[in-house]
Amino acid sequence: MAQKLTSGYPRILMYHRFYRNEDNGGVSADMFERQVAALSKSFECLTVSEVVARIRSGSRISRGRPVACITVDDGYSDFYNIAFPILQKYRVPATFYVTTGFVDRACWLWYDRLKWIVDINVTTVVEIGVHAFHPDEWNQDKVGTWSKLVSDFLKKDGSTIERNLQELEKQVGVSFPENAPSFFEAVTWDQLREMQLAGVEIGGHTVNHYSLGRLATKDVIEELEHCRKRLTEELDEEPRAFCYPNGQPADVPTDHSKVLRAAGFESSVVAYYDKAGITDLHALRRHGVGKGWYGFQKTIYGVDQLGAMLLNRHNVFDWGGEA
Repeated sequence: MAQKLTSGYPRILMYHRFYRNEDNGGVSADMFERQVAALSKSFECLTVSEVVARIRSGSRISRGRPVACITVDDGYSDFYNIAFPILQKYRVPATFYVTTGFVDRACWLWYDRLKWIVDINVTTVVEIGVHAFHPDEWNQDKVGTWSKLVSDFLKKDGSTIERNLQELEKQVGVSFPENAPSFFEAVTWDQLREMQLAGVEIGGHTVNHYSLGRLATKDVIEELEHCRKRLTEELDEEPRAFCYPNGQPADVPTDHSKVLRAAGFESSVVAYYDKAGITDLHALRRHGVGKGWYGFQKTIYGVDQLGAMLLNRHNVFDWGGEA
């Protein structure tokens, strides 16, 4: 019933990391293949830009089978190594949003640097911003410590995030490696060119992955323009889609449609869903499918979206645990 009632609504699915097995907490290769196989059998799989083109043309989005889009954020190498071969096997396209400074090896993602430093044990109290972590809390609850700090850092601009990371380096007594460790490594431009030729849409995800909702307008414009410039330089001039870092309501600038169009991005996605669905092409709602089969089925069969439409449900997210 839910699938029938939401048949015209494209399921825009959101992924981030892929793993060889289930031990790392993300989507395993086996689970992703099971999901892609199901989509290839029962859905018409499109890129985000293909869906947007149908919306703009005024034609029906669904032309028989329901439509699904696989989207993947950030730009990690595990997309190329694990997800891409599975997508090729089933001839399913995807939209891959990359952080261009990350791909350029100019930086590794700030929340990964934060995770790297939290993984180091300490013997004294660590104080940063409003937080003070006793060594027992820091050393024994790595996930909780990291989540609290990420939630706090997401409320700050890029300069403050970088300054806070430098402060943590001093307090913990270490320095970040210049290059991202292999677990946090980005794809290369050559790999992106290969995937683009094979039907993967490459979209933008800013230069540094700071929340655009926390930046001054001039800094938002700089992040967008430089991201678009690097994509064009490396992958040629093509229609490009965009994805907001973190992607919650507070991460979307108030004048988002204007600045994204000016930078040359034809659409954008957020990282939550609600009853607005696909009404704003520069804030298309997405559904996280998690690492399990049950949550994936709820999403693709329209249960989540039906709840959003009829009961005004939504799934905004905060790393600190506050919805």
